[in-house]
Amino acid sequence: MHVIFIILILFLIYSIPAFLALIFSKEIQITLYYVTLGVLFCLTQLFNTLYNIQISSHFSLNGGDISYSALLFTAVFLFLTQPEPKIVRNLIYTFFILSLFLVLLFYFIKFIISTEIVINILDVPLEFLEFSYISMIFSFILFSSEIFLLLFLFKKVIPLIQKKILSNLVITSIYIIILILDGILYPIGINILFAGEFFSVLNGIVAKSIFGIGFGLNIFIFLTFFPTKKFEFTAVETPFKLYLLPPKKKILVNQLQNAQNEINTLRNILPICSTCKKVRSDDGYWNQVEDYLLVHNDLRFSHGLCPDCMAKLVDEFELD
Repeated sequence: MHVIFIILILFLIYSIPAFLALIFSKEIQITLYYVTLGVLFCLTQLFNTLYNIQISSHFSLNGGDISYSALLFTAVFLFLTQPEPKIVRNLIYTFFILSLFLVLLFYFIKFIISTEIVINILDVPLEFLEFSYISMIFSFILFSSEIFLLLFLFKKVIPLIQKKILSNLVITSIYIIILILDGILYPIGINILFAGEFFSVLNGIVAKSIFGIGFGLNIFIFLTFFPTKKFEFTAVETPFKLYLLPPKKKILVNQLQNAQNEINTLRNILPICSTCKKVRSDDGYWNQVEDYLLVHNDLRFSHGLCPDCMAKLVDEFELD
């Protein structure tokens, strides 16, 4: 019972920042997401070896697993609320800079401890420091790959499903599947890199399944009850290289020109009633054609009768 209570408290703590960010403006929201993601990325590396939650004599939940699950969970929030490629690109850049900084920091600490220049107050083993910076590099590569896999699956699957509830379930399922995949790949990768059995693949699968279902429920609640831009996220065809590299100036100029052409095309379309021939103005009012043109083109009209109308009038007078 105590274990379940602790896990629920952890779910709550890790979920609060993502939901809390929704009440702010776009700029503040993005900043909060970046800060949260940066903190979670660092905590994942720290908690990998800091603590475990013992479930049974043969199974425990790694502290890094839950912080990583929260990391991917918050990233999904960011994608579905701010779908611009620039947002994802900056996220990858931020994690790259964080990873580089932490790798250099751990490597430098290992160096100064090995040279006995400083006293190792915390008695941190050199093996731990080596594990930390190598794990950091592997985590960054794995996280970036999973981010792009999430993007790819979202873009392929979301447009195919129009029903909101079903679409939300599919998005939640994709998150859980990617998380379980990480529970397989991370232990295997670390064990290969360090030629040992440091992490259990089975533990990784079970842990990521538990955390995936917990955070997946939050994603489903978010998609169901809060406004998102999930269809906007998939409406525009975006080359995946734009999620890594900013667009070239020529591409931006072409996009601007295309947008201007679309605006000019829309301006040339005149909504007109097919029966009475009244024209709808920008304000939504229906006016006579001559009134509309008088306002928009500064024209004056002299009324007359065309031959067809003249013939109709003559026929009507003759019938009378």
